Amino acid sequence: MTTRRSFISKSSIAAIAAAMGPRALSAMKNGALEEGWYAIPGSTSLDNVDVRQLAARALDAAKAAGAQYADVRFTVTRNQACLMETLYESEHIAFGVRALVDNAWGFVASPVWTADEAARLGGQAARQASFNNWGIGPAIEWGSLSSVASGSWSTPIKRDPITVSTEEKMDIVKSIYTYAARKKDASAACIIEFNRQERVFASTEGAFCNQTVYTALGGASRVIMRLENSLNGRSAERGLDLFTPRAGGLEVLEDAPLLDLIDEAYEQAVMMSSSQPADIGRYEMVFDAAASAALVGSTIGEALEIDRARGYEANAGGTSYLAPIKDVIGKTQISNSFLNVKADRTSVNGAASVRWDDDGIQTSEYDLVKNGVVADYASSREHLSETEAWYKSSGSDMTSRGCSGAADAMNVPVITMPNLSIVPGAENITFDDMIRDVKDGYAVRGGGSDMDHQKLTGEGSGAMVYRVKNGKPIHTVSGLGFLFRSPELWKNLKAVGGASDMILKGFSSSKGQPEQSYSYSVKGVPLKFSEMSVVPLRGARSV
Repeated sequence: MTTRRSFISKSSIAAIAAAMGPRALSAMKNGALEEGWYAIPGSTSLDNVDVRQLAARALDAAKAAGAQYADVRFTVTRNQACLMETLYESEHIAFGVRALVDNAWGFVASPVWTADEAARLGGQAARQASFNNWGIGPAIEWGSLSSVASGSWSTPIKRDPITVSTEEKMDIVKSIYTYAARKKDASAACIIEFNRQERVFASTEGAFCNQTVYTALGGASRVIMRLENSLNGRSAERGLDLFTPRAGGLEVLEDAPLLDLIDEAYEQAVMMSSSQPADIGRYEMVFDAAASAALVGSTIGEALEIDRARGYEANAGGTSYLAPIKDVIGKTQISNSFLNVKADRTSVNGAASVRWDDDGIQTSEYDLVKNGVVADYASSREHLSETEAWYKSSGSDMTSRGCSGAADAMNVPVITMPNLSIVPGAENITFDDMIRDVKDGYAVRGGGSDMDHQKLTGEGSGAMVYRVKNGKPIHTVSGLGFLFRSPELWKNLKAVGGASDMILKGFSSSKGQPEQSYSYSVKGVPLKFSEMSVVPLRGARSV
């Protein structure tokens, strides 16, 4: 495996860099800020502000204004993206207060961290909750806790990407771009992006904890090979992620097999330049671990977000076909008995991993689908009453699954996806093994799906698709789409791959009003389905 260190040190790369001559590195401080982001003069850190005192001031004010419960969150967020020779950097701080009065929430936030502002926010949040208490909504049962959040935690990293020099990060990006551009008839683009967020949570129940979360946001961290003048006169494009969203520091990029990924993307683009049209009909289809991870996330993971199932996201992220909850949890056989899916916010590299969620709940692993049956939802402390009957009947502890989260303290917490894991099959079946058992069908690498409002029906495509005859891939296919309804898709699951082909793939999603983005990871293994509907792809899809 070739890592960034050996990549940079290669004499060929050094020769390329020398031939390019002097580079004009630039850094754009607070450049290209997204709406709602606040530039910080001189940079603020949790280390030089007495957030405990500010939290106490806000919580006291909320209680004085009638709140039965209140919590505060502080965030300091730094984001860096390296594109060619430019560093785009943004930074902001936020201070949010949430208060519960009778049966309603109030929430206010500010980028100002002062004692007077803290008192104002606490009082205003409680008064807003009083105004929102119309007595017509579902009851909010904010149950007691066995323990409150206390302590400090940080994502395990080797190198903090925010403090690494601009020159070092630019060297990586420029070297990737230069190596890829040397391929015949090809061009490439590459962006790397990292995020560091310092968080503090405190509540009227006595909770006080802080954590620093590092995320490598791989949505744009990819190499794209475009062949404009291939031998047969046809063009083709193949993109491969250098990494997908995951927890970690600069080592996520340093340890990636960069040269191998570039070479693989080019070879696959060459293959795709001679692709043939898909045959329409119903076929067996084998999905590699990356494609399977995408399917599980969009058709099961997001459908089992409890706020979607309760209709809270009907005007934003959507609802869920896995509802009503009382008729689904512990009862709905979503797939064959050999499908098991676990959820967590604790795995080392998981993009959704934290020690405490935005309710101050310590995170853990749990069963989402067990032996093909829906076993739980992604939940928060606010939604526990919906699952209480199932927990009691199954002998489980009634507890939040720690899925409350927000992009930062300027936003009200919503349910966010935990990390997911498809439990590997007992037999170590590989992607290639599954293909050998297909007489007439397709094999899919990567890709994704567009889902409807309920996560019920979808149209998918692969990043790379092979036509399979008598257990052998005979050529690549272009323009193939596949249609499905989630319940039928999973009932037609025929095989689950083994651990040897498992990969970790990250995704980004959004929900809420105003809209918030979040990331999560899925550990996928190959899957095989029967009776997949193959159709012409309606349009180009990002791969």
